[in-house]
Amino acid sequence: MRYRLPQFSRLQWLCLLAVVGLQACIGISIRASDLLTAPTPMRLAFVITLEALLLLVLLAVVRQRFINAAVVVYFLLAINFAITPWYARQKVNISLAPNVDLYVKIMGDVMPGFTDTSHVTTDAKGFRTTKRVNYDAKDSYRIFAIGGSTTEQIYLDDAKTWTALLERDLPQYLNRPVEVINAGVSGLRSEHHLAMLRQVSQYKPDMVIFMMGLNDWNSHIIQKLNPPPIEWDFTKSLLWKGLLALKPIQKPGELPNQGGKDSPRLEYGEYYSSQNNSLTRPDVREVRFDDVAPEYKALAGKIFEECKKQHYRCVFLTHPTAYSREVAPELKKRLWMTPPNQPFTVTLDSLIHVSGLYNDWLYAAAKESGFEACDLGSQIPPTTDYLYDDCHFNEGGAKRVAELLRACIGGSQMQVTIQ
Repeated sequence: MRYRLPQFSRLQWLCLLAVVGLQACIGISIRASDLLTAPTPMRLAFVITLEALLLLVLLAVVRQRFINAAVVVYFLLAINFAITPWYARQKVNISLAPNVDLYVKIMGDVMPGFTDTSHVTTDAKGFRTTKRVNYDAKDSYRIFAIGGSTTEQIYLDDAKTWTALLERDLPQYLNRPVEVINAGVSGLRSEHHLAMLRQVSQYKPDMVIFMMGLNDWNSHIIQKLNPPPIEWDFTKSLLWKGLLALKPIQKPGELPNQGGKDSPRLEYGEYYSSQNNSLTRPDVREVRFDDVAPEYKALAGKIFEECKKQHYRCVFLTHPTAYSREVAPELKKRLWMTPPNQPFTVTLDSLIHVSGLYNDWLYAAAKESGFEACDLGSQIPPTTDYLYDDCHFNEGGAKRVAELLRACIGGSQMQVTIQ
């Protein structure tokens, strides 16, 4: 039996070609976004299979053979991917918006440990810096700090972040000019840290500091106790992902409600106060893990590999938190990330266990891979002198982090004592 070319109208053929283009974008999207940070054999096999099927369909159309079968296979693929259920996953920005110039004044007592008005800026690349950086050339020892909100420190003045304080004090211990570029962004996890590491490689860093783990372990807790439901939603389908592939993957963030020097944005901390005292939520659960999440372990390994490949001096920090049986009462009532944005809470003992597990694993894994590791997690007391919630540093906390990190990087002979 010979297969003949279906008698499609011109409009039908145009529609078919349009869907073919969208279907190709599916493969591009998967390869560009999902595989960028976690290329597993299963995902690679999936993409290869998809592209092979598309190639066979297009080959059949061009050669005008097996047309009916090819069209059926194609539309079955298109329908299947259009209704593919996906876990809801928020698309995040791995950079802040460029050229931010924002003044913020902390109001009330929700966020203790801030004085005066904070001046928050970013440069043309979306990084927080205290000096003009020539990214096309180097005349200083260049350090990038990669992490989440505790690296970003978005409410602290440019000059009071731990990255700025490190930049100020480190030159005398390294005996050379130093520039510390803050590439932190709130909410980012290890997959985003890997993407940022690859992004900043074009600027030839000498050292990269990672403060990571907290957002990963919160994600692990949520996936364990309250996994997001499967949603049959077109916007979560692979076809929609294909459309999104037409846009840049890495988009700069935005800082809303900007304020000027004479009229700064007033920050009352409503986001925190609405969730504070989260350990008293009615739904209290226990959680225990035998090991860190496999995805976290794999992505940390890829970060190690990238550091070795690029010959960077990479430094990994354990994450300070308020999760301790000695947590001060005034700080304990300000906890909200237990985990964040959830109707339940895990116990303080669970948080101590999980944070310790992730911190200990990162410290040991970094050391085993031949990198420097600084144990900040055990050296910052859980009080409002240093933290204004579960993990975020106020001015005292940023100063303490800079002191500890300067000692770790500058030489073990330096002693740091709590003031």
